[in-house]
Amino acid sequence: MKRTEPLNFGDLVNAWIKNSRLDGKFREIRIIETWHEVMGPAISRQTREIYLKDKTLFVHLHSAVLRNELGMRRNKLLELMNEKLKGEGPDKIVLK
Repeated sequence: MKRTEPLNFGDLVNAWIKNSRLDGKFREIRIIETWHEVMGPAISRQTREIYLKDKTLFVHLHSAVLRNELGMRRNKLLELMNEKLKGEGPDKIVLK
């Protein structure tokens, strides 16, 4: 069967990403980039390591004081990230 309508390039790329099983890694990269956007440069400099595991974002910070402050605002951070990622953000944030 021959196609009569052209395909959208974005749809083709998204299909290729899903078929290649890279969608999880791209999601992780988007979430990490969103963390840096939401937190700004000052807090991003205090971040040592960020990774995603089973819909949980793990963030390692240099400062215990900053970790405590962000821990108290964890729900607001989740809301901001999910708003920016249109509901595809992490379910939980663990600060270490």
